[in-house]
Parts: sequence; C-alpha cells; structure tokens
Amino acid sequence: MTSPVAPNVAALLSDSVIVDMTAPGSPMMAVTPSLETTERWIGQYERAGITWASFTVATDQTGGVEATLRTIATARRWFLDRPDRFVFVERAADIRRAKREKKLAVSLNFQGTVPIGTDLKLIEVYKRLGVEHMLMAYNARNFVGDGCHEANDAGLSTFGATLVAEMNRVGVLVDVSHTGFRTSMDVIALSRAPVIMSHANPKALFEHDRNVPDAQIRAMAKTGGVMGIHGVGIFLSKDGLDISAETLARHVDYVVQMVGPEHVGFGLDYVENIPLLKAFVAASPPGAYKEGAGYLNDKILFAPPAVVGPVVDVLLRKGYAVADVRGILGENWLRVFSTVCG
Repeated sequence: MTSPVAPNVAALLSDSVIVDMTAPGSPMMAVTPSLETTERWIGQYERAGITWASFTVATDQTGGVEATLRTIATARRWFLDRPDRFVFVERAADIRRAKREKKLAVSLNFQGTVPIGTDLKLIEVYKRLGVEHMLMAYNARNFVGDGCHEANDAGLSTFGATLVAEMNRVGVLVDVSHTGFRTSMDVIALSRAPVIMSHANPKALFEHDRNVPDAQIRAMAKTGGVMGIHGVGIFLSKDGLDISAETLARHVDYVVQMVGPEHVGFGLDYVENIPLLKAFVAASPPGAYKEGAGYLNDKILFAPPAVVGPVVDVLLRKGYAVADVRGILGENWLRVFSTVCG
C-alpha cells in the first residue's frame, strides 16, 4: 500500500498528464483472464489518476498473427465498449482529451516482434489497430535480434534492419526494452526516429540482465528517446522485495543526472495477479525467462500505479523543478509520441 501524498503533490498530480508506458497485459489476457481480474487490475490505473497507459497485447511467447489479432480484437472491444471510462489513442490530442475528461487514454504495445513473423506489411496494420510501440526482442532471440537473456548477443539481423526502417516509416515507436545490448545499440544507430526503452532501469544501480548499462542509456537519449523506470522488485534488489518510492526515485534521479530530465518517464510494468504470472512464466519456452534470475521467487513484488505520487514527493524534496517533474510524469512521453506517432 502507498501512503497519501502531501497536498502540493496531489495538486501537481491532478494538474499533470501522467503516463505509464508499460501495463504488461490487456483485457482477458493470460495474466488477466476474467472480467474480475481485468477490472481489478485496470482499476488501479484509474484510481491512481494515470492519464495514459500502454497495454501489452502480445509478446514473443504468446503466439503468431492469428492469436495476436484475436487478443487485439478483445482488448479493443473491451475498451471501446466503455467510452465513459476510456479514450482509445490515435493521436497525441486524444491523450490531452482524456486528461480533460478525466478518463484513461489507452494504446497497445507488443513486447517483441514475433507477432509480425517476417511480414513487414503487418506493422502498418497493427499500427492502425492501436499498436504504438514494439520491443525488438523479448529476452530471447527472434528474427530481429537477441534478447537480454541470450548468452551470445549477435546484434541486429538484416531483417531487423528492414523492420526498424518500416517502423520509422509507419510511425511506430522503436522500443529496446528486454533487448540485448549489441542488438539495442545497432537499433539505436540505425533508427531515424527517437528510440525508447518503455520499461527499463539502470544496471549501474542493480546488476540484472533486464537492466541496461549507461552506454545504452546515453545512446538512447541522443536519439531524443525516453526511458521508462519500472517498479519490478526482482530488477531492483537482490531479494526482490524493494519496490519503495525512494528506490524508484533513486533510479529516476540516476538517469536524470546522466542524460537530463527530458529523457525519463515511467513504465511501471505492474502485474496485479502474481500467481497467474508465475504460471505463465513456468509454462513459457526455455530461454524466455532465465533460470535463477528471480522470475519464480517465492515472493515477487510490483510497484502499483499509485507509487507515482510518492516518487514525485521524493523528487520534489530533492529539489526537482516542477517543470521537470511534469516532464517525467508524462510530458516527455507525449513529446516522443507526438514526434513519431502523430
């Protein structure tokens, strides 16, 4: 549970666009398989005052084109059937409208590129259906390149280079979270548009394959991209139990001191139903989740959307300017989205 925030923090949150760039599931997916679990999970974003959240509809491990289209269809219908609560994002103006109307703006993402197969024409199709960013690889190797848990990171493939170019053309954000270092650096060097890390943390503060080295953060920032700080305990501390606002703020501050506040945001990667997540991990193909990396710990904790307020409180007490905090809360993500996606 997070504590109530001070009045000045509450006022700032109420007046700001707040973005969570990674909500790692969508209505009726494996980790939200019923109406009850979906409502309980998404309700946390609404109650926390999140303005815009990006919901995952597929990963490299969840099937091909047909399965992906069915999940997108289910997610779209669920959100569109509730216009009193949600605004489906097609352009940046929709996010501003959601803020004015006190609704949750929603878009979709892929954690990996397997849902495309080798058919680049599908990128534009998925974009039109609401998929606004895609990871290059999810932990393991795929047609595009290598994930962060591969023993040998061979870098971006020839097909991967054509995929990046097509994503740039269509206006889909190129995302290198979960992606191997060499593959990520190849992507960053090649992309003609800002590259993001929707949910990642600095490896300098905690050594884990899912966290990223300083060189990758600096290279990403030079493209004009943004890094979303997540709140997954196993990527924040050895025992996996530290999801405190102070720890998340320390990760925010580390990146800010390195590349500036304009390149930092939130991508909390919040999972509400942990038993279902662990069952999903256990059933995944070998290599998807590295053994001994904490995924099957007895206890796994995730910072909920409500942690954003306490993190802001810490940043303000550190002396952060209000304008910089507004950027971290959401304006940085809107800038990149407006530049790349429209």
